[in-house]
Amino acid sequence: MENIISYLKELGNKSFEEMPFNEVDALVLSQFVYLKFDGLVPKLTDNKESVFLYDMQAKMNEAVVFSDERYEKDNRLLFDAMVNSRRFFDMRCNYYANIIDEEVETQFCAMTCYPQGTIPVMVFRGTDENFVGWKEDFNMAFKKPIPGQQLSVLYMNQAGLRISDEFFVCGHSKGGNLAVYSSMNAVDDIQLRIRRIYSFDGPGFRPEILVSDDYEKIAPRIEKFIPKSSLVGMILENHEEYLVVDSSSVGLLQHNPYTWKVENAAFIRKDAVDKSQQLMNKTFNEWILKLDDNQLEVFINTLFFVLEGCDMKNLVEVSLDLKKSVNGMLRASKEISDETKETIHEIMKVLADILKENLKKL
Repeated sequence: MENIISYLKELGNKSFEEMPFNEVDALVLSQFVYLKFDGLVPKLTDNKESVFLYDMQAKMNEAVVFSDERYEKDNRLLFDAMVNSRRFFDMRCNYYANIIDEEVETQFCAMTCYPQGTIPVMVFRGTDENFVGWKEDFNMAFKKPIPGQQLSVLYMNQAGLRISDEFFVCGHSKGGNLAVYSSMNAVDDIQLRIRRIYSFDGPGFRPEILVSDDYEKIAPRIEKFIPKSSLVGMILENHEEYLVVDSSSVGLLQHNPYTWKVENAAFIRKDAVDKSQQLMNKTFNEWILKLDDNQLEVFINTLFFVLEGCDMKNLVEVSLDLKKSVNGMLRASKEISDETKETIHEIMKVLADILKENLKKL
């Protein structure tokens, strides 16, 4: 067995009564929610019956559903494996929410799944290919809370009212952060019915959040998984417990769920994050926490001002025409004011000093 697709092909013939819902199933659904189901799955406000997976397949526009070019091939294979598995083919889906608002810098998507033979699963989408979603990830470092986190609480409280019993919560990348954040801030009745929370390489939280009573209430139910060279999942990671997963890829590419190694309905474990990555993560987190809110905001706004200068809407477009993108970013960088450049210089000096000190400790 190799990854979540192989898992479905080899063990997907087992029902949830025969093999209970597990960590790999949670990652399957966390990747499944990245597909674009607008118009296929009823919204929270629709008050419609849930739709079966096989009905979604019959009615969907494949060009829309699989429009994320980063994982198009693997997403198609995943969907086919789910439809052809005993485990997921008769799963129902409902309460789809998809919001992209560039003005308030938020990208949010969630859906509730009802696999037959187990309890419902509330799933939060991670960062998609749009710039606004990536900027929102960075905003987690200084905005408390970000719009996506507020929306996740609203979604859980509304969707949770429509679930009568216990349920799982899960998400990959930013979706993992939203799964935890919404769970700790849900109303008491709903929070008590959460059986387990799965965060897959999801960013952490600022220290003041982790010492709150709200976090302590749900901490024992959180299962956080990160790959051996995790970066995203180690952002603001200081106190949370996590499990390290083996990956078939290297570096930042290990953030891709399709590279996570699976064996016997579980992820293949590693003892710890790679040492070189530990140094990078420690340095990056110390840097974030040392900068004040104004410095962080200047850095993030400047970074995305340069990225948006390439006149592309998302990372896929950037990768398709790198020459045009780089030229656009160079033009945008020339428009940065001298005052901002000085602030960026000071910010990068802080990073260099922290890295220098951490290297001395090796």
